[in-house]
Amino acid sequence: MLLSIKNLNKSFRSNTVLADVNLSLPSNSINCLLGVNGSGKSTLVNLITGLLYPDSGQIVYDDNIVKSDIGASFQDTTISATARVVDIIKDQCGLYNVTLDKEWMNELFELLELKQYSKYKISKLSGGTRRRVMLVMALIHKPQFVILDEPTADVDFILRRKIWDFLLKYKQTGATILFTTHLLSEAQQFADNVYLLHHKNIRTIVNQNSLLNNKKVLQIKVDNELKEQLKLQLPSTQFYQESEYLISYVVDDLEMLAKFVAILRQLSVPIDYIIIDPCLEDIIFKEINNEI
Repeated sequence: MLLSIKNLNKSFRSNTVLADVNLSLPSNSINCLLGVNGSGKSTLVNLITGLLYPDSGQIVYDDNIVKSDIGASFQDTTISATARVVDIIKDQCGLYNVTLDKEWMNELFELLELKQYSKYKISKLSGGTRRRVMLVMALIHKPQFVILDEPTADVDFILRRKIWDFLLKYKQTGATILFTTHLLSEAQQFADNVYLLHHKNIRTIVNQNSLLNNKKVLQIKVDNELKEQLKLQLPSTQFYQESEYLISYVVDDLEMLAKFVAILRQLSVPIDYIIIDPCLEDIIFKEINNEI
């Protein structure tokens, strides 16, 4: 494992943000940390990078990992407004005590469409362009472990795809990537492992290779009276979500699905339902709804 977190706790005065968090990140993998606003994602990332210290617990890196092997891009990184982009990148190399690789810098500038901004002052850049500069800062020293806080926020869909094509290629060098996002489609498409931070802890660990095996989503069209009747008869642990005329369940295996269908067919009135393949959003919402 590249990183192991054991029984991690962090509070700010009387506010407990993380409670007994355990997490292991395998080497040479892309990992996504999900969570609603205020769930503690940024706090956990800051603890992993050493910007914050835990109240108790351990964060243990592989013995071969040193400071210069870690690169990070944060949402709230403070950058001098009067500094030029190219100078910031040079200073970042000095921070890690590495020599600037101009060819690598130009490759990153080309990928992230920053060449025309290399001599701009930070104050003259848009929010999305600043975020791309922070991504270069995280990668300029070719780290083995890359931590990216919402790396594709504020960028268009074409550039988002370019960024992910690059990160997938970068993983092939042996790197490990941990990223946060509010786009569940990114997590499902690009992450090897997905971790849900909920109720101050890592509630779900999902391996993408086995995530959707045999699972199905059962969507049932009902009126309000039938909806309440069905909720009493169908297992609540499989419940996903409901709307005015629809109730949905994530069913964990085909045997359970057969039981659900048998219950529907035993009702005295005909029920319209469909069975579809789930996506990551279905799995995550089911986990959250069952814990509320």
